Amino acid sequence: MRAPWWPTILGLEGLDLTNDPVDPGRRTYMGISERYQPRWIGWSQIDAGDWYIATASAYQWYFERWHYLCCPDFTHEGLAMKLFDQSVLFGVSRPVKWLQEALATLTIATIPIDGLIGPRTLATIALLKPSGAQAAQVLMGHDAANLHLANDAGPRSKYLAGHLIRAGRIYS
Repeated sequence: MRAPWWPTILGLEGLDLTNDPVDPGRRTYMGISERYQPRWIGWSQIDAGDWYIATASAYQWYFERWHYLCCPDFTHEGLAMKLFDQSVLFGVSRPVKWLQEALATLTIATIPIDGLIGPRTLATIALLKPSGAQAAQVLMGHDAANLHLANDAGPRSKYLAGHLIRAGRIYS
């Protein structure tokens, strides 16, 4: 079962095929880049002009990779949404590490900062009260913004404003 926020997040990615030379992913559809996912079945569907099937393939692709965000063990919906959104933007490992660092800051739990959602990460998430989950979202957002600011002089700095607007739409 897909979480009700999936269409919101993927809608922000847009249903347009992009090929921005500044974007290291190059050709991208719904946040899936051909450079990093060259074997995704949707590329052949896009090349054939079958956008409906390509969109369905994108939803399936995300579901197969982020199903743990929809499982009952992930106890905070807002935190799951934040993690999913940042995973679309930055790949999975980096946002999971940001989450783990936020959890280590907000709790006394010792969890590995390994970029993998495992039983210890899920157990620590389950310990959070709603205010703690919101704080973790804020800390994760700061890490994402800092990543962009660190790259401010680079050509990808043009994406910072869009990511901040996106975060405001989703998390406010």
